[in-house]
Amino acid sequence: MISTSWNPWRELDDVRNDFNRLFAGGQRVLHRAVNSQPAINVDHNDDGFVVTARLPGVDADKVELTVDGNTLTIQGELGRSTDDGEATFHRCERMTGMVTRTIHLPANVDSASAEATYTNGVLTITLQRPAEEKPRKIAVSSL
Repeated sequence: MISTSWNPWRELDDVRNDFNRLFAGGQRVLHRAVNSQPAINVDHNDDGFVVTARLPGVDADKVELTVDGNTLTIQGELGRSTDDGEATFHRCERMTGMVTRTIHLPANVDSASAEATYTNGVLTITLQRPAEEKPRKIAVSSL
């Protein structure tokens, strides 16, 4: 006997299959929308911030950093894995194109003292707070 009751799992399988057909043939539209922001960590102390971002596959010379007040913007460009622009893919899951991430830090930073290193696909950015905005201890004198 065939069940005619509604099965939500079958419906979800149908939607997934429709998406697979829609984005077949090397189209990376859905994949790009999901993965265009690099994963980051932001550590902080009284002196400033250390931001680490995963940018695997991005050449160091294709990374651009912009600091404005308390806003840090990281941009990079992922190239194709092959030089042959005519390649036909059976499966294409590696993203190409621009990756961008904008971070609003809880305090302003001094862009002139910013430093960045890039090792094994991990970008590390050290940002110092301006001296006038750093917390400072105030000596208390007794009368």
